[in-house]
Amino acid sequence: MEEIRLEDVLKAVNGKLENSHLATCNSQFIKGVSIDSRTTNPGELFVALKGNDYDGHSFIEKAYQKGAIAAIVQIPNLQSPISNVVVKDTLKALGDLAAWYRSLFSIPIIGITGSNGKTSTKELTAKCLAAKYKVLKSEKSFNSLTGVPLTLFNLSKNDEICVLEIGANQIGEIERLSQIAKPKIGVITNISPTHLENFKTIEGVLGEKLKLLKSVEISIVNGDDPLLSQRKDAFKFGIKNGDLKAEILESIDGIKFKVNGILFELPLFGKYQIYNALAAISVGIHSNLELQELSEALKEVTPVPHREEIIELKLNGQDPAIKIIDSTYNANPMSMRLAIEELEKYDGRKIAILGDMLELGENASQFHIAIGNTVKKSGINVVVGVGELAKGYVNGNGVSEKFHFKSVSLLLDELKNIIKPGDVVLVKGSRVMRMDKVVEQLKLKIKT
Repeated sequence: MEEIRLEDVLKAVNGKLENSHLATCNSQFIKGVSIDSRTTNPGELFVALKGNDYDGHSFIEKAYQKGAIAAIVQIPNLQSPISNVVVKDTLKALGDLAAWYRSLFSIPIIGITGSNGKTSTKELTAKCLAAKYKVLKSEKSFNSLTGVPLTLFNLSKNDEICVLEIGANQIGEIERLSQIAKPKIGVITNISPTHLENFKTIEGVLGEKLKLLKSVEISIVNGDDPLLSQRKDAFKFGIKNGDLKAEILESIDGIKFKVNGILFELPLFGKYQIYNALAAISVGIHSNLELQELSEALKEVTPVPHREEIIELKLNGQDPAIKIIDSTYNANPMSMRLAIEELEKYDGRKIAILGDMLELGENASQFHIAIGNTVKKSGINVVVGVGELAKGYVNGNGVSEKFHFKSVSLLLDELKNIIKPGDVVLVKGSRVMRMDKVVEQLKLKIKT
């Protein structure tokens, strides 16, 4: 972060400085912004966020001990050891401050949203753009009302372009994040049933995602997505339809395709990664990069942790190795179906360890039953359901071996009895299910 003055913070968030005896801090410089007292650094501004299960006001003293010189608060404390910038809503103030800070930079910002593939597309896009520019990108999946502002605070005078992942699980979040980030290019990867507890229908999901495109200069969407393909004002990418189309080539390891005769090779799992790559290539083209430059850049990509990351391990040193497909970051009906279809292509005994898909609203059980039908048709040898809704994966399923566990902890004790040398194991489920613990247990129990 470039240094800013505390008096600029006051103006940006329309705040009031309560600690008059600390008014001299008004001329101090802020070196960063923190929402976590555990990671606050000297010279930073601490924002005391308040939620249902936490209250950042309780950690102002700890932030001060770490070196914070001011705090944005909803509840002023005249005994506070640091300046209190008082506002009505600290979350809104965080966004307002990020919007002001973003306005100090004229660089283009790329905003990426969609139901699936946001993080992978963000990583691929940043890799493409780095062939020509100094790129700032969202860390991990910093795509929320807190994550996007924290990324923007990392902007510096050396950055030439910024790639942001923009997500939402509530109505209005994408519009708010767009107001904060002001992207020049907006990308929508696809539309599928996600967060239906709040968006209700897939049309509700579409309506929320489209808000990203309201004020951008360039819109880029998936031309093969039935809900996005009709966008007449957008540049489209796809395998079947689009302004930018991929010709798929056969490949045993990784994925290969051609665009306008230029070969692209990516060491990634899953045909659906082609769509993520096409989105990234589309951004690259609109950012003045040549296809050959983009091809060279994408050869160097690596899988994002917990998103179709392939891990090979040996059970007690025995050959052949077990192949684990770690897709534990999250899950929804589309991503679950696509992962199962990819698992089907592997040789060997195929095992699907699948946790609940959450936030699907009143039709959640039907979505799980539908995935169970996908498993039944897929040629998978063993299916393991984890969670209450995961019964839908196994009940009435024709798979030869099937198991159900109420929780991950109950499954962990049985893992070694289920998995054998040479197996290919897909592990996937919603983030809250902590299916990553299954992968970690396999790493511990199975010696390389």
